[in-house]
Amino acid sequence: MPEWEWFTRDGDAVMNALSRYEHVSVLYGRIHREDEHQTGHARHYAARSLCFAFPDPQKAPERKPVAFDPERPFRNLGLRLVSADGRSGAPLGLEDIELTMREFSGTEGFNQLARSSTL
Repeated sequence: MPEWEWFTRDGDAVMNALSRYEHVSVLYGRIHREDEHQTGHARHYAARSLCFAFPDPQKAPERKPVAFDPERPFRNLGLRLVSADGRSGAPLGLEDIELTMREFSGTEGFNQLARSSTL
């Protein structure tokens, strides 16, 4: 979507090169929102944002971040864990991990990101 800057100049060439494969998964970030869609044989999965989230461009006319909600400051922010079982053509497993207000340090801080939120 060029008007939202969610494209790369070589994206069409890359997708053309991958078009000969029956099962393709495309993992990407940079769009500051979750997204999952299919184009041809390719399934696209976008990561969540860690700093600010954008809305779905089909539902929001302007390219503005989602409004801050003091009741849920980390809404739409976090990580997206992706897993695969190794079977050709099997869908990827996705788990969205929302950030929380809990504070940890060292390895416990990293483990906070890998735990499901209770908020």
